[in-house]
Amino acid sequence: SQLALFLKEKGHNIYFLCGLKTNGPDYTPVVRQFFLPNGFKGNSENREFILKIIKEYSISTIINQTDFGLLFSRSYIPKNVKIISVIHNSYKAMNMAKPSLYRKLRYRLAMSYFLTKVAILSDKIVVFSDKFISEYKYYCKLALKNKFCVIPNFNSYDNIREDFVKEKELKIGDIVSIR
Repeated sequence: SQLALFLKEKGHNIYFLCGLKTNGPDYTPVVRQFFLPNGFKGNSENREFILKIIKEYSISTIINQTDFGLLFSRSYIPKNVKIISVIHNSYKAMNMAKPSLYRKLRYRLAMSYFLTKVAILSDKIVVFSDKFISEYKYYCKLALKNKFCVIPNFNSYDNIREDFVKEKELKIGDIVSIR
């Protein structure tokens, strides 16, 4: 929400596209919010809904915060719409917490598959620390030169310095953020 507010203050039109209605009665979204008709399923009804939102609201950038490529595919998202994927977690740390070698191997294979899909899908991949880049490359063996952008987590800081954000190479227009 902090990033959405920051971008809104800079004149961008921001919309949230959510899979599930999980917000309690006290929650008031900071921007307009839409809900996918079928949760986070990658079916034709959800794809048509996403395309309708892109067209109706002239969306030029999607900030993908949850999807591992299940909803999005470059085969139906217009080429002029940029996709920026945000990686919130240290998948390597989560893998180390697995109790058995079998579960660690299975997790690594699954994450390799999903993070490779995200890399193919995304124009940029935002991580919250330089450390996450090497961790991402641990799972994804594609050449990812110039795909990463490191931005501190907006929800972790009260003030994000303007000059820090300005120097980042994220070219964004009207945005839909997948949550």
